[in-house]
Amino acid sequence: TETYEAEAKANAAEKRLQSIVDEMPAMIFIKDTDGRYLLSNREADKLWDFQRGHIIGKTDHEVFAAEHADAFAESDREAYAVGAPYNFQYNNVHGGEVIHTRITKFPLRDAEDVVYGLCAIATDVTDIIRRDEALAEREAMLTAILDNTDALVMLRDMDGRYVLSNAASDNLLDIPPGSLIGKTDRDIHPPELCAYFEETD
Repeated sequence: TETYEAEAKANAAEKRLQSIVDEMPAMIFIKDTDGRYLLSNREADKLWDFQRGHIIGKTDHEVFAAEHADAFAESDREAYAVGAPYNFQYNNVHGGEVIHTRITKFPLRDAEDVVYGLCAIATDVTDIIRRDEALAEREAMLTAILDNTDALVMLRDMDGRYVLSNAASDNLLDIPPGSLIGKTDRDIHPPELCAYFEETD
């Protein structure tokens, strides 16, 4: 009876944990020290097109292609070696597109501080990476346009520090490209000229 009650409590606790992690937007995995999966949440199964429970009891090499399994196993070893949260980014092609994932792995310890497994929390940052790449492309395009005009183009923030200058401006001031960024007029011009600029701003 005591054994049955203990198993019932353990099963209830496991179901509660599963219900909690299934509602989280990040992908969550838990493995034992042999690398066998003890838990995966709904978001993780959805990304990899797994049936619920498909990977439980299996290792990476039993469910993933070798290139992925080798990478996951290596990052597991790194996390165990660090003994604390280990952060990295993993990029892979899935469904014909590149998926960018930021992953945190950390050892799980029992009440005696003995490591009994590993938890991985992964967040899909593909949209963020694509947005940053698109922004960088637009900035590069703008820079190319401004650098190919004879007009002087300079931009300052509310604190009076330069955040943009084009090639014509740099050439006029006889300074290396980009060296104006972060500086104020007082960093590069004589006081009387700075006073004039401040009056006309």
